[in-house]
Amino acid sequence: ARPSARPTPPRSTMKLLLLVALFGLAATAVRADLSDYNVDEDGVLVLDEKTFDDAIAEFNPLLVEFYAPWCVHCQQMTTVWKQVALMLEGEANVGAINCDKQQRLCNQLGVQGYPTLRLYTPDSNAGESYDGPHTVEEIVAFFKAATSNVLVELSPSSFERDVMGDREHMWLIDYGAPWCGPCNALKPTLRQFATQMGHLVKVGIVDCDQHSQLCNQHEAQYYPYLRLFPAGDKREYGNGLGESLEYADDGMGMPSVSALDMAAAVLRVAFATGLPPNMQQISAPAGSEGDDSFGEL
Repeated sequence: ARPSARPTPPRSTMKLLLLVALFGLAATAVRADLSDYNVDEDGVLVLDEKTFDDAIAEFNPLLVEFYAPWCVHCQQMTTVWKQVALMLEGEANVGAINCDKQQRLCNQLGVQGYPTLRLYTPDSNAGESYDGPHTVEEIVAFFKAATSNVLVELSPSSFERDVMGDREHMWLIDYGAPWCGPCNALKPTLRQFATQMGHLVKVGIVDCDQHSQLCNQHEAQYYPYLRLFPAGDKREYGNGLGESLEYADDGMGMPSVSALDMAAAVLRVAFATGLPPNMQQISAPAGSEGDDSFGEL
């Protein structure tokens, strides 16, 4: 008798087998990529001058500790950094650079103290520094906030649609560039403001390297450059350019402006231009009546 044909697996089973095969290929590719790097037993990438640039390009986001073996604070960070790598497994790659062995690289990157922690993302190839407490919880929270979508990336078309076309919300716009150190230093403050005030004010960022014409139109003469756009018809206020937010620097070229300063500026402009519906319950700050300027921040 002729043997019966081998039964065809159900379509759902075939899909599952295909997914397993694809996952296996992807996992193999990841392992192949990691095989080009020195990875310690805790999953931390041990980076040097030869591998750093490739790691930045290949492993985004990448959280890096710059340290020196003799540094007491670095020694205290050892266990914390291992736990950070474990907590962020699958979300981020965690690396470390021994600045005693990689002095030229650390000098080129402007590392001035140990440990220095920086997060490298596609939006910040220059790295965003972390200056908070050296605890697992705080470092992981910094990473989560830095990689969240509270800051809206804008192009000329999305600016016209999402900002100028939004009559309900105020917008705070940050004009900058990936290589700009002060711009990267301002990002944590912008995220803090966006997290706390996002229900009232939206925060957008414009990359002036990619969208130079838009930045020129909005008179962004230096970076970071901040503008506030009120609710309602934004073309009726400031010739459609909103209001520039002036700020001081800390004496070292870094912007000295807090989330509270930004909130105060938002309220002054809101009361000067008419409160949007989502701010109707807010009481006017003292001395704000008829004041359409930011005043002293």
